[in-house]
Amino acid sequence: MKNKIIFIDIDGTLTDDFGQIPESAFQAISAAQKRGHEVFLCTGRARPEYQLVLDDLIVSGVVGAGGSFIQLADKILSERYFSVEDILHLTNYLEKKQLHFYLASNQTILINEELRKKIDGIEALVSKKRKICIKPIDYTSLITEKISKINFFNKKIPFDTLLTDLAQDYTISPSTIQAFGKNSGEIMPPRTSKQIGIECVLQHLNRSKEDTIGIGNGSNDVPMFAGVHTKIAVSSADEELIKLADHVTAAPQDHGIYKAFE
Repeated sequence: MKNKIIFIDIDGTLTDDFGQIPESAFQAISAAQKRGHEVFLCTGRARPEYQLVLDDLIVSGVVGAGGSFIQLADKILSERYFSVEDILHLTNYLEKKQLHFYLASNQTILINEELRKKIDGIEALVSKKRKICIKPIDYTSLITEKISKINFFNKKIPFDTLLTDLAQDYTISPSTIQAFGKNSGEIMPPRTSKQIGIECVLQHLNRSKEDTIGIGNGSNDVPMFAGVHTKIAVSSADEELIKLADHVTAAPQDHGIYKAFE
């Protein structure tokens, strides 16, 4: 079998409900790499967020921030950011809707005032090995920040309302993290998607779509499925994604990645 390029979503696909990567997933990915396959993370997480996974897992690269930031080993293939004008427009919109949100740059998570009140110790969020720098938004210094994604937390406003207001000018997708609220989501720069990110990787590697596999769980993985040849959904995935899948594997806590690689 020709070596494949495998794109794996993180939250709810690679990680379980507690945000942990099962040991069986490490074993499956390592074994696939030894057989010559290339493994990429394909995630809505921005660079400071997915870096936590890279502390523990060696991969060929990352399609991050929903396709806004594409990394191959230590090389940046593509990066898309909001303009300062867009950031001011979007933060003003979200503030008026009284939503909690944060801005994700390459190095820092910037949180709005309402979210800041709910976080204890905003100086840093500590993982096992690395700190994510978390700071309040300073609107006077936004010009120096490269923002690739905005996450908003929403339990009261229908997601379709936000979609109607924002989708014409930006890429917006539902959050796949249930704790954020069912109407929560992510906003990325226009003309950004996991599919576009995958196509960028394939062009750089001079490979074709026929060489690809994608594994996901959420509605934001629909574009990923559009960009790959073989589509695998975990059993806990959104119904929409399962209908699109060629195969269904187990949930992360039931060794879904390991079984998908068998």
